[in-house]
Amino acid sequence: MAGVLARVADADEIRSERLRILAMLLADVEELADRAVSRMPREIPAYAVQDAEFFADVRDQVVRHYRVKLDSLLTERPIGPGGMPFVRPAAMRRARAGLSLEDYLCAFRIGQQVFWEGLLERAGDSPLGHEAALSLATPVMRYADYAATHASRVYVELQQQRVADADRVRRDLLEHLLAGELPTRRALLATAQAHGLTADR
Repeated sequence: MAGVLARVADADEIRSERLRILAMLLADVEELADRAVSRMPREIPAYAVQDAEFFADVRDQVVRHYRVKLDSLLTERPIGPGGMPFVRPAAMRRARAGLSLEDYLCAFRIGQQVFWEGLLERAGDSPLGHEAALSLATPVMRYADYAATHASRVYVELQQQRVADADRVRRDLLEHLLAGELPTRRALLATAQAHGLTADR
């Protein structure tokens, strides 16, 4: 009986320490986001050439991810399908800006690394802090996997849409050419001209 009570007491202490760490992280979300965003252009060449508006958007996404993740960790509830509505539009903005999925996921990974480093800093050097941090490792990794998978799907969908659009443009252009006429629609005309097809050729 004494052993069971000791284990319960230990579990309560770890849970209390975990809540302390998470509360500190929540208070420092803005600072952690700044740290993550400042690292991205140093590690991702495609991010290094972006403007201030781009980084304001990225920072907003990092803050949102951190807040949703911390809410999930504090309430001990996993993220559901609708738990990250901001991921899809952000991933589409990155894809439309010409960033590769690899660059996007690298930026996401940097955000996760900064979050984990912040968590370890706040856990400190005590054995109890280490136990609490270790108890958070699995849910933090689950969040990262879920969010990265969600964003990857958006990139793949957009890529498939672009391929389908390009196929449709080529098909429509071919139909015009087989009919002996140049298209009048701007997108089709631009495609024809890109292939050296003009009214006199």
